[in-house]
Amino acid sequence: MRRRLRRLAELLRLVAPIPRESVVKVAGFALVMDTRSPLKAIFEGHPDYTGELARIVAVTVSKYPDAAMIDVGANVGDTVAVARSAAPLPIVCVEGDPAVFAFLERNIRQFPGVTAHRVFLGERTEAIKVDLQKAGWNATIVPR
Repeated sequence: MRRRLRRLAELLRLVAPIPRESVVKVAGFALVMDTRSPLKAIFEGHPDYTGELARIVAVTVSKYPDAAMIDVGANVGDTVAVARSAAPLPIVCVEGDPAVFAFLERNIRQFPGVTAHRVFLGERTEAIKVDLQKAGWNATIVPR
C-alpha cells in the first residue's frame, strides 16, 4: 500500500498544475481571466461574441461624439474591450465581486479613460452587510 501511495505521489508531481489565469483575445485585446471562467471558452470558441455591441457603439458615437458608457456587472472587462474596438469613448465600470474585480482592474489598464468601481448596485443608496456566495460563476448577495 505504501509503495502504491509513493508511486501515486511521484506521478502527481509529473502532472503540471492547471493555471489559474488565462490570457484570452477579446475584440483584439488581451484580457486576463480565471481559467475556469465561462467567458474563456465562449471567446475562444466564438471570437465575435457580443460583436453587435461594437457596431452599436460605432453608430452611437457617430451620432453622439461625446457619448460615454456605463458597464454594470463589468466582469473582467470583456464589454470594455468590445466597445473600445469600435471607439475610444469613456467608460465607467461597476463590478462588485472582489475576485472578478481584480481581473477587471488589471485589464482596464490598457484602456485610457476607463474607470472601475467595486460596488454592487441596488434599488436604494445604502450600505448593508452581506455575504457573497458563488454558485457556478455567478455571485449571489445574501443579506446578513
